[in-house]
Amino acid sequence: MLTPITSSDLIANSNDAIDAIKTAAGQTDTQFAALCMPVLRAYADHVQRLPLMAAAFASPRGAWEFGLTATMVAYRYAGTVIFFPTLGSEERRLLEPQCRYMAFLATLASAVATLAESSILVEGDDEYHPLNFDGTLHTWLADHKQARFTWRMPATPISAQAGAAIAANFIPKRLLANFDLRAVMMLYEAINPRTTMNGVESTLARVVREAVKGVLDHYKSKQAGTFQAEANAMAVSAVEAEKVASKLISIANPTILANPLETPAVAAPPAPGAGTKVLQKAAETDVQRSDLKPAQAPLALAPAAATAVAGAPPQPMTGSAIEAEEKLASAHKVLREWFSALNQHPQFHVLKDQLVMNDDGIEVPLSMLGMFGVTGGAVRKMLDDAGLLLGRTANARGVILHPGLRSRFIAD
Repeated sequence: MLTPITSSDLIANSNDAIDAIKTAAGQTDTQFAALCMPVLRAYADHVQRLPLMAAAFASPRGAWEFGLTATMVAYRYAGTVIFFPTLGSEERRLLEPQCRYMAFLATLASAVATLAESSILVEGDDEYHPLNFDGTLHTWLADHKQARFTWRMPATPISAQAGAAIAANFIPKRLLANFDLRAVMMLYEAINPRTTMNGVESTLARVVREAVKGVLDHYKSKQAGTFQAEANAMAVSAVEAEKVASKLISIANPTILANPLETPAVAAPPAPGAGTKVLQKAAETDVQRSDLKPAQAPLALAPAAATAVAGAPPQPMTGSAIEAEEKLASAHKVLREWFSALNQHPQFHVLKDQLVMNDDGIEVPLSMLGMFGVTGGAVRKMLDDAGLLLGRTANARGVILHPGLRSRFIAD
């Protein structure tokens, strides 16, 4: 287990798992070779054939196998969320593919941090740790032939700052040169070996945390139902990883399209968008930094009248609508942005069919509340605080909102 192995040898024995990552990434061969493969090689050099943790993936190669599985799940899951809901469609088309790639990077960096907090590698008085060694684990093992491995009991928690430092050492710097700084900043805030939410987290951090937790939970469940001499000596196949990803997606958005940013399968494939162009630009090794400077300010809240059919005379607001708009005007800014993001969603024509509207209120699925980077519970609380939440639906799968909000959901 402690004999150095080249990244090429590790990769050569993992073709199926790497092909699954490539499929989930949806990149061209050139993009994947230039963007993902250098990171996978760096990951191989940083984890070698070590196990991940005592509780899961505890056999030789455990950390390597976990990283491949978790990144595939993270890529799939990241394709179903919106990272910048308040920006315009053009900026989102530029940034969303970048954020999916950042989920790939953050998941691998989180695995390196997890390995560091759960294991000890020493030779005499010399101890390896990714924060105190200027090089890779492969290099350290090659120079320390008598190294010993033990579990760190109890594991030493890695702070968010230490996780970001590990990521900075692990991720090849040149890969980030042409990405939008907003996406890169989200990357370093998402390195989190924790599997439970701790305070406020970004959408990217949530994707990484839930992908890691989903894979670990699946492994532990599989292990619990298996009796064998070496209980930890098993991997999670690409098929099982796809099941984990599908489960996360179904829990997060059980009633909407698998990826609301994509056009339906029956439509003709769209021309490559700005996001694809930026990924292609980042994949070129000898390019200068892009001069593109997207607008920083989020979209302003569109008034309810903006949802009316173009050219139609404005309709007078009812007393109920006036009351609802007054409540919304005094509500939390995030709640107003949530309504704006929903109304501008490219698949809004599909989402609105899930609503039930009558004189008593508007029934909205709970899954819709958590679509735009803010948890459904947080949106529900803001609605309640503003006096716009009337109750739960009979099946407890949705909420009933103030009937005066109708113009915020659908044009007359």
